[in-house]
Amino acid sequence: MLGDFLEFSVSVPSLAEAANELQSLGFQEAITTEIADSQYMPLSMSSVTVGLRPTDDAALAISFIRPDLVNYLRAYRRIGIKPKFASLADDEFHRAGFEDPNGLQIVLLEARTCAPLLPDNAVVSILGDFVEFSTPTHSLTESTEFWGRLGMHRDADRKSTERSTHLRGHGLRIGFYEGVRFAPGLSFTCADLDTRVAFLEAKGCSIRRQLPFDTHTHAGATIIGNLPIYLLAED
Repeated sequence: MLGDFLEFSVSVPSLAEAANELQSLGFQEAITTEIADSQYMPLSMSSVTVGLRPTDDAALAISFIRPDLVNYLRAYRRIGIKPKFASLADDEFHRAGFEDPNGLQIVLLEARTCAPLLPDNAVVSILGDFVEFSTPTHSLTESTEFWGRLGMHRDADRKSTERSTHLRGHGLRIGFYEGVRFAPGLSFTCADLDTRVAFLEAKGCSIRRQLPFDTHTHAGATIIGNLPIYLLAED
């Protein structure tokens, strides 16, 4: 239903500032395709891409590549999901978007806007291994049901609890946390958490030495920025 995961699309007040912030963490600029406009900068690290666009209102969306988008929108309507916007004219780059039960934006694009990072261009991540996109939810049941209709299933590699559940599919992993409020962000697991945090603080990163959600790990930390990044200590 969703196609292939492309990126976390982030609207930021300053493109240069946000790009510098991510590059200081090890992200590198990806190559854009011919359909991308000049106000778009994708940055990648390993399997994670963050697509930046400048705007006055900060916003976050999860973007997927869905060829033949016009026809697939009919299938979404049949399962009760109506788009909040759609650009489908013959002279437009086809895109559409809708929201999950918690207001998380999901964007479908007709084609790629950036090239995937080649394995030989990958760098050692100073953040550790990407594990999931972490987001709050008012109802685990509603979130699981909604994303299940889109082809996501429970992640056997992550342990769900009464207050959390973890789904995967289409090249994406999402962790939902009930009963807490926090800004959705990218979560990485890493060894030697204290050493990494000290290194990142020395680079000028603003870090809070705790997590806003329960992961049942021994420790964690939050890198504060345009897109929050959560570091989870390995079990």
